[in-house]
Amino acid sequence: MDNRRRYKNGRRKAPAYIPQGDPQALATPVEDLGLHERTLGALKTGGVNTAGDIAARYMRDMYKVQGIGKRDIFAMQGALKKLGLTFRPEEEKPEEGQAKQAQEKKPAQDNRNGQREKKQPERRGRGEEGKERRVEESRPREEKQELKNGGRDEKTAKNKGKDNREKGGKKSAELINKELSRLYAGLTINEIIMGGKKKRPAFVPYPKEGIKQGDLIKFYRAGKWGYKDWKGNVVIHPEYDEAFAFREGRAGVEVNGLIGYIDKENNKVIECKYDCGTSFSEGLAAVSTGEKSGYIDENGNQVTEMEFDVATPFSGGKAVVRENDRWGILDRETLKVLWR
Repeated sequence: MDNRRRYKNGRRKAPAYIPQGDPQALATPVEDLGLHERTLGALKTGGVNTAGDIAARYMRDMYKVQGIGKRDIFAMQGALKKLGLTFRPEEEKPEEGQAKQAQEKKPAQDNRNGQREKKQPERRGRGEEGKERRVEESRPREEKQELKNGGRDEKTAKNKGKDNREKGGKKSAELINKELSRLYAGLTINEIIMGGKKKRPAFVPYPKEGIKQGDLIKFYRAGKWGYKDWKGNVVIHPEYDEAFAFREGRAGVEVNGLIGYIDKENNKVIECKYDCGTSFSEGLAAVSTGEKSGYIDENGNQVTEMEFDVATPFSGGKAVVRENDRWGILDRETLKVLWR
């Protein structure tokens, strides 16, 4: 094997991390983790398809997935816990471990005479003579030198000590101002007066939708996915490599690695020809072919060009898109992008 493949910049490439746990649990699709539809859309867009893909990452790495926040990560952590899995455990940085070992192995420094320095025993005096000696030893070196030379009296030495304390106070004030500037960066004067933090929107929990009459729930059997009704009767027999929840009368299904959409009567209303796709939201779904994404309607008609690098589901009439490192907001009615 060519050694050049094993090394990069003169260093051995670290082996890929393999999460520990039940293989069946690691292979669980993210759609079966009980996560919110918005979270599922962000994970699928970011290439996270199974519980194993989540468990293979550090918790902090999930923030790099577009559209994933702290609330979503806590939900994923709870879902992994139910499967007996966790995020990738944090490890001690190699630099910290090497520094710690070097500190432990560092020998005692020798003095100029080649002999190890010995800790001098504390000198203790008795009576007034010992008190004067301790006061003299506690004086700063500069003050003792000045008093010894007779150039300045004790009052002058005290004034110099006061000047040193004032300089230290100015330095501390500069550090405090620097820290406050960092904490309040980007805040208006009103936000600083009202508490120094930007006002966050009130927390609104995800609605927990129960199974009701007319719903179809996907199930897995013998390596394929199908759907049952709200009573548990099989409506669509398992025939798909992957299946997603029904939204607005359509469900995404996968056949031979390609995504299409069916209705509740198992009619293939949109051909399986996309590399990736999201559930329908506000009448449109984001689909991808190769490296580009666009939007289609419930009948499979292309309503935007396949021009985006990232396309997310619509929510409240808006969707987040990215093209050539620019982020923008796509309006549902006009289908025009407001670029930032």
